[in-house]
Amino acid sequence: MPTHKLPPLLGAGTASEGFQETADLMQRVPGSSAIRYDGHGHALYITMGNKCVIDHAHRYFIDLKQPPADTVCRP
Repeated sequence: MPTHKLPPLLGAGTASEGFQETADLMQRVPGSSAIRYDGHGHALYITMGNKCVIDHAHRYFIDLKQPPADTVCRP
């Protein structure tokens, strides 16, 4: 499917493990954004339970509100 037909997506990644790839992918889909987590780990939403990531994800899931550009969450 062409990226311009996809709904806006929300991505999250750690600065040390692939955030740039996540950000690059989000830039290809109009209206999408990415959250950078300045820590280590995987599954920022479920396993690690980072409140900052979870709060942004909930706003996206419930209200379809994207976080501001260059959003950074910290441990």
